[in-house]
Amino acid sequence: MRRLTGRYFGPCIRVRRDSDNATTDIGFTVSGDLNVAGLLAFTGGASGFVATWYDQMDAAPLMRDIPEAQPQIVRSGVLLTMPTSRNRPVISTNGGIDSAGGQDMATATPAASLTFEQPFARSSVVTFEEPVGSEFFPILLESNNSPVELYETATGAYAMYAYDVDRFSAIIGITPGRSGVILEYYNRTDSWCLFNGVKRQGSVGAGGLGSNFLGIGGYGWLSGVRNIAALYGEVSVFPEGLSEADQNLLTADQKTYWGT
Repeated sequence: MRRLTGRYFGPCIRVRRDSDNATTDIGFTVSGDLNVAGLLAFTGGASGFVATWYDQMDAAPLMRDIPEAQPQIVRSGVLLTMPTSRNRPVISTNGGIDSAGGQDMATATPAASLTFEQPFARSSVVTFEEPVGSEFFPILLESNNSPVELYETATGAYAMYAYDVDRFSAIIGITPGRSGVILEYYNRTDSWCLFNGVKRQGSVGAGGLGSNFLGIGGYGWLSGVRNIAALYGEVSVFPEGLSEADQNLLTADQKTYWGT
């Protein structure tokens, strides 16, 4: 929900208002923030839903054509924000348990710009929320058969997982209600996740694949697509690992901007 590169001059999101289903692109302010004034002028007292979250590399935008499945950014004229001191705008997916009841977004499959093998890295700013109705609920990011985040009812926490043949292997647990910066690095047995400065080592197994698309808010695992409530501020994918210096610069910038 902000401009991440000075080389991008397009819009941030395409928004649909539910009062008449009209849509418009919302861009950035001069300082690179989401144009909230323009967004709220467009929605008025209605609710706003995100049909497209544009890729700032002009390659693979996240999209959702079905109105009922589009994530929300304005609720009855009120902007949805990250629950931190910065109050930055976010998009929200709800807690439906199938594609008809949930909200999610994904790139086209395959997306050429997201097709690469391990190692690769992903970064995101998110608030985890409490799911209901299932032992496992996927959340946040999914790339081909690569790692996803799932909620475990038994432990009351989220865990990083990676699909390897017929099993999942945990990397880190995160409790609901927390906002934070996640940096993930996937390179089979040499994998790790950094959440708010705490690093956990993990393994995605020798059979772990790379990436050929990106999805948020849902994952087609077990019986159909499953979704969960979460607040998303920004998502980035890197087709290679990041140096420790770059990791520190990235997470420091995200923490400062989002106030996590």
